[in-house]
Amino acid sequence: MKNRNFYPRRARERTPSPASSFGLHAVIIICVCASLPGCTSMNMGGSTTIDADADALLRKMSDKLSSAKQFTVRGTRSTDPALVEGRNIKQHTKIEGSIIRPDRISAKASSGGLTRRFIYDGNDVTLYDVEMNHYATVKGASTIDRTIDKIIEKWDFHPPMTDLLVSDPYRSLTSGADDGKIIGNQSINGVRCQRIAVTRKVVNWEIWIANNDHLPRKLVITFKDLPDQPRVQLVFREWNLNPKLKNSQFIFDPPKDAIEIEMAPTGR
Repeated sequence: MKNRNFYPRRARERTPSPASSFGLHAVIIICVCASLPGCTSMNMGGSTTIDADADALLRKMSDKLSSAKQFTVRGTRSTDPALVEGRNIKQHTKIEGSIIRPDRISAKASSGGLTRRFIYDGNDVTLYDVEMNHYATVKGASTIDRTIDKIIEKWDFHPPMTDLLVSDPYRSLTSGADDGKIIGNQSINGVRCQRIAVTRKVVNWEIWIANNDHLPRKLVITFKDLPDQPRVQLVFREWNLNPKLKNSQFIFDPPKDAIEIEMAPTGR
């Protein structure tokens, strides 16, 4: 990821920054979620065509997420080593996130004894490395959508699950696909799902959407423009669309002796 200045040089040599870890996850989501065209098979300004059945299912998933005023989710991410700087084995990460619309996000990623957090409290955005006890706080905006736009533009950093967090996931997810269709029915952790495959110029992706509640259960992304076509797999579980979260749960209170550092804007 480009945000190398989140940590001082010595800290970066020890471990990737929270921005790097979270950034990969979100770039993955952005790459895979670029194709939910609507109604019948639909052409979006070119050769983009989504099969009508796949489109309808993707729209149901998006509507389910956009209508949730709050939600929490847990899952796992497996990343091929070619996509993680300094790695020669697959990386396995536990991920979890919470959201209150329109202006609260909390996310955590844990891997190999390292834990990083992302918090947006309606005003400020904080990235925190738990083990190093380093954090950076920058000014957000008035909503999740505007805050995401701001930090992508200014810091070249994509929060976790970006396209699932915005107020209109369908709109965010409907660009850049060449084609898409349902390719089967499969169980993920005991939940029966429809499996949808979508082709894009740079990546191919598949998503498994549950038959019972239309929530995503699994996501596999293949980066076909990279050597050996590395992949990322995300498995989502423990969705809760009525968690009764409180705003106080989204406040970052720096631990004792925590060190505040700078998150430099893009280009520095």
